[in-house]
Amino acid sequence: MSARERRQMIDDFVAEVFNGLDSDPLLKEKLRLTPELPDQPTPEQVDAWVELAELVGDADFRQRMRKMVEYHAESRAQGGPAAQPGGYQRFTRQMVSLVEEARERGIAPDSPGAAQVVDRLLEGADATRLAYVRERLRAGLDSQSERYHRLLALINGEQPRPTHAGNLEWLLAAIDSHPTRPPAQPRTPR
Repeated sequence: MSARERRQMIDDFVAEVFNGLDSDPLLKEKLRLTPELPDQPTPEQVDAWVELAELVGDADFRQRMRKMVEYHAESRAQGGPAAQPGGYQRFTRQMVSLVEEARERGIAPDSPGAAQVVDRLLEGADATRLAYVRERLRAGLDSQSERYHRLLALINGEQPRPTHAGNLEWLLAAIDSHPTRPPAQPRTPR
């Protein structure tokens, strides 16, 4: 494929995934990144390009990515983390930081310490909110978006970012272990 054809393939993918949705523009731009296959690609870059082409051409993958973007658009509309550009990225960084710290300390997802992480991250969300977050986390894991970004990085000769799948799975297990939380108590100023 020519560079123009590769660009068109990614543009078509992004257009289908975002069609009619008001989602975080930074998320859209992140998915729109075009693989820049060098003139003399390595075998790994060629393999990554072939896999990426298959991935973006897969109707199930497109549907899973669309579902993830729908959640971002819904969060944006409801004033959630995606309401501000880059908001989902800030929430993800906070989640990764809290969950990695808990995992490094050996806190199991079904322990009281995990319940504290869930409370801190989701500020005492009720059962309905936890169910929504659970569904959204599963959609994120199922979407294979991390694989998409890793393939782009490999093609472009960049170091892939660390995966967050283990953190998402831990958080899902923690939410599943603590499905109902009492409402958060108002914080008193110190």
